[in-house]
Amino acid sequence: MGFGSDPFHACSLISSDAGQSRLMRDRLARPLNYAMEGVIAFLAVGSVWPFASVLPFFQWLLFVAVAVLLVLWALRTVIEGRLLFKPCPVVICLTGLCVLTMLQVVPLPKAWVKALSPETIELREKMLPSADEIGLQRAEETTATLSLGLDSETAIAARSPAPPPPTSRTS
Repeated sequence: MGFGSDPFHACSLISSDAGQSRLMRDRLARPLNYAMEGVIAFLAVGSVWPFASVLPFFQWLLFVAVAVLLVLWALRTVIEGRLLFKPCPVVICLTGLCVLTMLQVVPLPKAWVKALSPETIELREKMLPSADEIGLQRAEETTATLSLGLDSETAIAARSPAPPPPTSRTS
């Protein structure tokens, strides 16, 4: 049987090319996965000690590592041609942690806070100034700002040289 007489030969060539393409994608994606795991290990281990010193440089390093991680992930997604997501217990726990963190910054109504933690309401009233005190404080700041503005204008006018006296022309 010749090449042209076997109808399934062309299909086997196409599937063989698809298999080769998939193999090449896997070969390119594997080093990216290793690099991503290395960046995550650096973030998990290396970010603990420098953050105790709270220097901006170490925070910058953390942001750069996260940016590198995002670029590597995007490259792997482009190479594989699909967005790969495998749900697992770790992902579910991290998602719950993120949601809990976001919920902690949402302000609760005063009635809810009073029901959940009455001591918080008492402490807030004791420690924070009342609205009347805040209004008085803002009025004093505004008055001080206005008086500083007037004083600085007066000082600038006092420091500027006087205009020269007009000269009379005699012919």
